[in-house]
Amino acid sequence: MEIALAVRHDQDGLECEYRGVNHAGVPILVFDRLYSMASRKMETGWFYARVQGSQVELSRALFQLPPGLHHENPEVPYGREVGVGETFSGHFRIPLPLRDRNPYPALTRQARVLPTSVTDLRFRLGWAPKPTNLPPAIAPVDWEGERLWLLPYRSVLNLQQLATAEQRLAAVSGESAIR
Repeated sequence: MEIALAVRHDQDGLECEYRGVNHAGVPILVFDRLYSMASRKMETGWFYARVQGSQVELSRALFQLPPGLHHENPEVPYGREVGVGETFSGHFRIPLPLRDRNPYPALTRQARVLPTSVTDLRFRLGWAPKPTNLPPAIAPVDWEGERLWLLPYRSVLNLQQLATAEQRLAAVSGESAIR
């Protein structure tokens, strides 16, 4: 699966829009929908970020628990069902200054990066072929016209693949597209 990402910068943040097409030959699940237990609603603008010097990695995917960290209910995004040949899209906004962002605050470094110092951007989107042998207890949820599947953490961990888009940013102002 290929994805494209368009990034626009303004004084307060980065506006990110992505799109893709399911070329897998089978229905897929795109792991880009997340329910927040804190706000008790779907978080439409969620993302994870890891800042390392002039590089930032953004993702909408299952965040793998680091070795040694045990969590009774790890955060798992819903898989949005996308049929063969269908397109999908999404968007999110990143406030500036950039900071590490993940579901486990103890792992978050308090890194602050000025927007002009970021030169490399990588976006990763989690996806997997839709399993054909799901137990009857796992059923889809309809949300705003989308068919979503919530699979167990271990299942997503074993199935998830990552589609990646990268770009070297000459400057963060203006608009750029990743193909």
